[in-house]
Amino acid sequence: RISYLSLVDRPRRCRFRFHNRSTDMSVLSFVLIFSAIVVVVSAQYPKSCVTKDALESGTCCPAAANGDQCGGEGRGECAYLTPSPLPATFHEYKYLKEDERMLWPSRFFDYACRCEWPFAGAACDECEWGYYGADCDTFKVLQRRDLLDPANDDLARRFLLYLTWARGNESDYAVAVTSLDKMWESGTLVPTYTTTNVYNLFSWLHQYTGMDYAEDAVVNYAHGGPAFITYHRYFSLKFERELQKLSGDEDFALPYWNMLSEGRHCSICEDRYFGASDADTGFLVDSVFRSWDATCNIIRYLSDGFVCDPNVGEGPIVRRPGESEAYPTLPTPDDYNLIVDEYGVFDTPPYDQYSESGFRNAMEGRIDPYTMTLSDDKDWMHAQGHSFFGESSTLMKSPADPIFYVFHSFFDQLWETWVKRYGENGTAGFPTEGAALGHNRYEYMIPYFPVVTNDAMLKTSRYYGYEYV
Repeated sequence: RISYLSLVDRPRRCRFRFHNRSTDMSVLSFVLIFSAIVVVVSAQYPKSCVTKDALESGTCCPAAANGDQCGGEGRGECAYLTPSPLPATFHEYKYLKEDERMLWPSRFFDYACRCEWPFAGAACDECEWGYYGADCDTFKVLQRRDLLDPANDDLARRFLLYLTWARGNESDYAVAVTSLDKMWESGTLVPTYTTTNVYNLFSWLHQYTGMDYAEDAVVNYAHGGPAFITYHRYFSLKFERELQKLSGDEDFALPYWNMLSEGRHCSICEDRYFGASDADTGFLVDSVFRSWDATCNIIRYLSDGFVCDPNVGEGPIVRRPGESEAYPTLPTPDDYNLIVDEYGVFDTPPYDQYSESGFRNAMEGRIDPYTMTLSDDKDWMHAQGHSFFGESSTLMKSPADPIFYVFHSFFDQLWETWVKRYGENGTAGFPTEGAALGHNRYEYMIPYFPVVTNDAMLKTSRYYGYEYV
């Protein structure tokens, strides 16, 4: 029986080889080993890996700062990268061969740096989460704190400053403006990558993750399934690391915003934080963010050939907190406590928005915490929080508004509370099979590179070098 596809030649969109199920265990073993070694992402790809030669060879093994490929002996080596294992239900996806995100990242690369612990990154010149220093030999546990606590005013000042620096400084990575098929349209590979600033890099990443391939192919590799939790934990970790590198402040940790105590109010929607908005237009008034154009803000289909150009503004940040008749309030402590008390299992079949029980779907906002039934007419928790803000906080374009980062840092804290309570017995409910593509436990999260599995994000936060206080 066919279990997964492996690309074997360029152009990668055209030619495939089939393997039988007897290879599954060896593939899975390699995935487990590789994901334990490579943790820090470099989204999308290092600039040296988006050349015609690198893409045609399928090799992304850049030189580290010391000039050696993958950091050299003792740090890493260039090694074959097994494609992400596909679940048994993969054939149900209509555009498996066309969607470049499938078998991530083998449509782009077969070889990548495999780093020795505790080195990480695309060139093995970064450190694993929590490790610092030239030799990555210092482990720290940083403290993520409440943004609104007056004792953390300096943290708030630093965070807002680092956000503006992220918007004003170019990232080390390059992102695709068009699909891979579009790059091969002439029959010869024509790379269409661009550089962008650190902040817009993450707006691009979130958009690319959730793009439907076509109008009749609704896919989302970060929402509507188990990877919702793990994807966003990783996303926040990577953003935090980028701000540390940019600022030189390795003790910086993302703050969080406890929205459960707000009700109809939004304390961070003030000019001293993220800015007040005009009652009529929703535009920010006097905030430093008022001049920011939202990027990757328009819903597109990947099959049309265009991803998004993160350097092209697609309208201002528009925020309307509490103005929606349907969502005038934020989630409450009772909403969360009912969910935590009820669900000690992470997820249940069919592992999507129709899962009738399980912590993940309740946190994502598809289960009514008061009836413990699927909610067809109202969003709760995460979805309710996005709906409360409207406009620029709409799901896939939400990173355009910097509120996204304190919002998701808080949801990570709620996830952390649940993990500490239920431990491995709870996370055992993260499926190894049966979920949508990209959402199973040992699949790579799409589109992180170097690769990382969902399973790699299921430990308590101290393992990754941070905790909540």
